[in-house]
Amino acid sequence: MDCASLTNGYLYLVMVMLDWTWTAKVKKGGPVRQCFAMNISILANGGKGKEINMTPLAEYTSQMFANRDILKGEELMCKFMK
Repeated sequence: MDCASLTNGYLYLVMVMLDWTWTAKVKKGGPVRQCFAMNISILANGGKGKEINMTPLAEYTSQMFANRDILKGEELMCKFMK
């Protein structure tokens, strides 16, 4: 494989990874950081009102808990930071 192919493949991977990032505070009183996860948490979607079924444990963590039982096939919905 030539250098140009490797570079194009790497740039594509970086662009895909950036699509799966979000911002959050990771420490109490800390700055907002850009976060990335390679697990099921990246499948969460933004929701409003009663459709939100998961909430962070605290303002400064990415750990989530379910607000209610989540049904099989139901989307994981959370409120995204502004």
